[in-house]
Amino acid sequence: MGDNNVRGRLGLLVLIGVELIGATVVLWWASGLLQGEDRPPQDLPDSHAEGTPSPPVRVWMAEGVPLDVERAVGEWLDRQRGGWTRAERSTADLVVDWQKGATTRPLAEIILVPVAPFSTVDQEVSLRELRRAWSEPFEAGQMISRLLVSPETLAPVTALWGPPGEGAALSVIPAQELAAQLWATPNAVAIVPFQQLEPRLKVLTLEGQSVLDRTMDPQRYPLRVPLWVDGAPELADALAAWLEEKRLTSNRHPEHLTELMMTGVTALTRHLAVEMEARNDDGWPARRIAGFLAAADLTHISNEVSFVSHCQAQAETRVFCSRPEYLETLRLVGADLVELTGNHNLDCGPGYALQSLEVYAKAGMRTFGGGRNAADARQPLLVTHQGNRLAFLGYNQFGPEYAWAGEDRPGAARFSLSVVQSDVAAIRDQADVVLVTVQHTEAYQPTPLPEQVADFRGVIEAGADVVIGSQAHQPQAVEFYDGGLILYGLGNLFFDQLWSEPTRQSLIARHFIYEGRLISVQLIPTVMDYRYQVHLADAEEQRAILQTVFDASGW
Repeated sequence: MGDNNVRGRLGLLVLIGVELIGATVVLWWASGLLQGEDRPPQDLPDSHAEGTPSPPVRVWMAEGVPLDVERAVGEWLDRQRGGWTRAERSTADLVVDWQKGATTRPLAEIILVPVAPFSTVDQEVSLRELRRAWSEPFEAGQMISRLLVSPETLAPVTALWGPPGEGAALSVIPAQELAAQLWATPNAVAIVPFQQLEPRLKVLTLEGQSVLDRTMDPQRYPLRVPLWVDGAPELADALAAWLEEKRLTSNRHPEHLTELMMTGVTALTRHLAVEMEARNDDGWPARRIAGFLAAADLTHISNEVSFVSHCQAQAETRVFCSRPEYLETLRLVGADLVELTGNHNLDCGPGYALQSLEVYAKAGMRTFGGGRNAADARQPLLVTHQGNRLAFLGYNQFGPEYAWAGEDRPGAARFSLSVVQSDVAAIRDQADVVLVTVQHTEAYQPTPLPEQVADFRGVIEAGADVVIGSQAHQPQAVEFYDGGLILYGLGNLFFDQLWSEPTRQSLIARHFIYEGRLISVQLIPTVMDYRYQVHLADAEEQRAILQTVFDASGW
């Protein structure tokens, strides 16, 4: 019987122990849940947690709030516990407006841009002229015959300048029709949001400031329009933080902008080389323009002549060469990309063409359009800058045959429309912007030859964004075709053809790429003086050169 009592007490103790262990496990499990251990993922924010229902947030938004901002605000409101509803301005918990109030805080800013057709020779506009067109009827002598805005832009401009005047020289045009209407209206100017820029629209400098200048101070820019939010501080602050997270506090982010300058013919030889030798200056032709070209993020040079160690400068010769020291000219302009489609790179034989490839590589200059053999010459040059993916392809159509790369011979990539179309299609998915250069048939005239037009259009049809003729010894026409841009010829940058005014001229194609899209192209005229130095064209020279190009373009 004593044994039974002992066994009974032991059983009771075991039972109590099991219960204590079970309670400990329960407490440990509960503690783990509170600390987040083994807790199922929570996709919804805290505002969706169960609890006392909250009333919906009442919201009023002004007309013209950018669509991406409006969507982001809606997304944020959808995350609120009680949801949201639209309300009258006077009863709203949150007001998003272009007008600043006593208790508002900044929410975002919109950068607006004055633009003209690409074919416009003028480069700038004054704030006075813009406001005059906004507020007054057109009169003879005004620079702006018509000011165009989209319905979405009307509200922010009204917030900036007040309502348009009675009978003002103003037209409100749907955004998708604005570019075409602008081109169809002589001396018209439009105001568009920065994100709607495209190459057909020429960005005009306003009061000395350009939105394409990465260093521009938005606080001083005349067409910066703040967007404000008013309401309960906790709501307004949370919404502002949300837009900051979404990178929607501005429609212009300069850190996403790439500036690419592409140039015409460079051939440091013949009379130009004689001048460089006489002055004992290997960078002589670039001294007056070097700072401008080197300031770009990427600078392209189409160099048609190989470097030869025993090269002797000769004023009259058909065999072109450059001394290796002449690379200083390319260094001064900040050359990053060297195009090798020229028809003189093999003048002194394949050995010097191969050595020149090494010279470029050692200098940190990347090449395309030519290479060690035909396969290498066709390889695209892929460059990523500020998140923008660029592809460069180059070809030689003109010849001569010895200039073309072979299976085991250096030279330029030989042009065949079907080959180029295939190459463009192959690279299209790897690049945001595809640029193709072609050394085509030479013609000393501003209008392109019919076969050049057909070939360049065919390259655009294959998916290229920009096609540039590298053969031209004077500036040639421009064409917008099938969603792409064709620059038929940029002319001579550094060459010795001083025998005519057009051959002393060139265009620098200044491309701006923003968030994976070509948004603007500027044509910058240059002139080579009779000392073989290149300078930016003055105002009179600029107008004359651009007018010739635009006339040849049929504009």
